[in-house]
Amino acid sequence: MPSRGDSRDLALTIEEEFKKIYSSVSFTIFKGKVFDYDSSLPETAFLSPDQDAVNTFFLRTGGLLRPEVRNVLEAFFNSTVKACKLYRVLLKGIQKARQSQSSLNQALELVHKFQQEGNIPNQSLHDSVLEELNKFAASENPFSQETLDQFQVLQEYSEQLEREFGGMKHMLDTKLRKERALSKVLPFLIFAAGSPILLCLALPAALAGIVVSNVTDDAMATLRGWWSAVRGRFSNSELEAQCAQLDAADKGSYIIIHDLMTIKRLVTRLRNDVESSKRRILFFEEAMQDYGSMCVIVHQMRINTANSEQQMKDFSEQVVLCCRTIEKARKLVFEKITGEPWHGPMEIFTDDAGSSDDDV
Repeated sequence: MPSRGDSRDLALTIEEEFKKIYSSVSFTIFKGKVFDYDSSLPETAFLSPDQDAVNTFFLRTGGLLRPEVRNVLEAFFNSTVKACKLYRVLLKGIQKARQSQSSLNQALELVHKFQQEGNIPNQSLHDSVLEELNKFAASENPFSQETLDQFQVLQEYSEQLEREFGGMKHMLDTKLRKERALSKVLPFLIFAAGSPILLCLALPAALAGIVVSNVTDDAMATLRGWWSAVRGRFSNSELEAQCAQLDAADKGSYIIIHDLMTIKRLVTRLRNDVESSKRRILFFEEAMQDYGSMCVIVHQMRINTANSEQQMKDFSEQVVLCCRTIEKARKLVFEKITGEPWHGPMEIFTDDAGSSDDDV
C-alpha cells in the first residue's frame, strides 16, 4: 500500500506534468485558437477535422462501411461536437465568474488594507464596498444547474455509445476470428472438392486419347478462379479496418467520458463555492452595516476566496485541454476511417493537396 509520501510525490509529479502541457507551444497555440474563435461561427467549424468535412466524407464514402458501424461512428463525431459546445459554454461561464470574483476580491482586499493600517474608511467607501458585496450576492451563478444537467445527459449518452462500441467490436472480433479460421482451411476444402473434378475430367480424356495436360490446365484455371472468388469473399482486411475504427472510437469515448466526469465534479464544487459566498453575504448583510462586524466577516471570506481566481484560471486551462483531447480523438478516428493522415478538408476530396488549409 503506497505511503502518504508516495501519494504526495505522485501528486507533485502529475502537477508538474500538467504544467509542462500547459506551457507547451502546441497547447498555447490551441488555447489561442479556442479563445480567439469567432463566437458567431458554429462550433462545427472550430473542430478539426471540422464537422462539415466529416459529414461530407460519410455522405460520399459512407456506403463502404457497414450501416451499423457507420451509424455509431457518426454518433461518435456528433457527441464530440456536443461536448465541445458544452465546454465552450463553460469557458464563457468561467470567464464571467473570474470577472465577478475579481471585483469581489478587490472589495475584500480594500477592507483588509484599511484594517491592517488601523484606519476606518469613510462612509462613502464603506457603502461602495457593501454595494460591491451585495452586487456579487445578487448576481447569477455562472455555474448553473442547467449546465450540470447537460453534462450529466452527455455523459450518459457517451456511456451508452461506449457500450455500443464494445458490443459491436466484440461481434466483429468474433466474426473476424471465424473467418480467419475458415481462410486457413479453405485451400484444403477447395483441393478436396477439386480433386474428384480433375479425376473425372482426366480419366475420360485419357481413355479417349486426348492430351490430359490441356484438360487439367483448364480445370486448374477454373479452380484458381474459385479460389480467388472465395478468398475475396472471406477477405479479413475490411473487418480488421472496421475493428480498428471502433477500437479508436471506443478509446476516445472512454477518455472523453472521464473528462466529462472530472469537469462535472469541478463545476459542482465551484457552483457550491459561489453559492456559499453569496449566502454568507446575504446572511450577514445587516451585520456588515457596522464596520467592525464587516472586518470580521471579510476576514473569513478572504480565507475562502484566497485562491479562487487562480483555481478558475487553472480550471479554464483544464477545460481547454479537454477540447484538445476531443480534437485528438476525432483526428485518430477519422484517420482510421480514411486510412490516411488528416491534413485539411480539401485533400480528401480533391487531388490538389496544395490548396488545403493547414491544421493548427
